[in-house]
Amino acid sequence: MGTRKERPRTEPKVASEPPQKEVDLEALMKELASVKEALECERKRSADYLDRLKYMQAELENLQKRTKKEAEEIIERANERLISRLLVIVDDMEIAVRALSKIENSQAARSGFELVLKKAREILEEEGLKRIEAVGCRFDPSIHEAANQIPREDTPDGHVVEELRPGYMFKGRVLRPSIVVVAKNPEENSLEEKRSE
Repeated sequence: MGTRKERPRTEPKVASEPPQKEVDLEALMKELASVKEALECERKRSADYLDRLKYMQAELENLQKRTKKEAEEIIERANERLISRLLVIVDDMEIAVRALSKIENSQAARSGFELVLKKAREILEEEGLKRIEAVGCRFDPSIHEAANQIPREDTPDGHVVEELRPGYMFKGRVLRPSIVVVAKNPEENSLEEKRSE
């Protein structure tokens, strides 16, 4: 029988552990400090960018508000200009109504003018136009313009007795002052002169 040769037994190879390196604690601490410093630097940059973003966002909001307000003012000035020009037509229609009231057999035409005039006034009032009260009121140079002064004993001194052209306010501002005739009461003036003496 043949002899078999035995192979020499080899020991299984065990993975050898890498040799232990000495940990340099000081180097690790320096590296950790460097990483912390870099992280803090990035946090500061991030906070700076966030502040800039908030500032630019606030600026953008302010610009939008300002632009909206300016656009509204432009529209209001354009409306004011248009309404001021339309007042000439209203004045002419009022003159036509007064003239037609003096003409016989003009009731139909007068009624038509009055209807159109009423509608025009309603539309203008809806847009913010308000007629200035004049007759019977004390003269106010901020809303009235005196065309004449006449002696009147039955009216207090400085009060409006006649309106030559109506005045109007538009959204709280004088669009056109009333042109008026103001009373000059000789009795009141003489009493005031006696008091001042």
